[in-house]
Parts: sequence; structure tokens; C-alpha cells
Amino acid sequence: MTRRYDIDLLLIRFDNDPEVLAQHIGVTARTVNRWIEAGGVPEDESDRVAVRCGTHPITLWGQAWIEPGLAAGESVQLSLFE
Repeated sequence: MTRRYDIDLLLIRFDNDPEVLAQHIGVTARTVNRWIEAGGVPEDESDRVAVRCGTHPITLWGQAWIEPGLAAGESVQLSLFE
């Protein structure tokens, strides 16, 4: 199962218009609509999509982008010495 990230956070930046978002990130409106129906941006597209929106994926999706399965609102402590 593909991990997905909340597409609403992107749509808000583009007036909730899938067509405008699609043009900005270089995909078709059909692709954006498929992502909406599937529950969000697929993990393998998340970095490219965020960068094309002028940001980093962690800025959009927070710790969930780093830590698989991290529920919204939870925090994770990262350590270089694990």
C-alpha cells in the first residue's frame, strides 16, 4: 500500500482548484483528481510536488514525512546516536 500525504494542504495554496495546482506542479488535472480520490499525494511524488510548490516536504507534512506511520499531532525524537 502506498503511503500518501494530505493533498488539501496543497489545494489551499492554489484556491482549492485542482487544475491550478496541476499546472503549477507539472501534472494533469486528472492526476490531481486521482490523488484526491486515493487519499493524497503518493509518497514517491511527495518530494517533487513540494519542491515545485516552492517548499520542502517537511514544511508541508511535518514529521509524518520523516517517520512512517506517524499519526498527526504526534512528535518523534530523532537521534544521531541510535
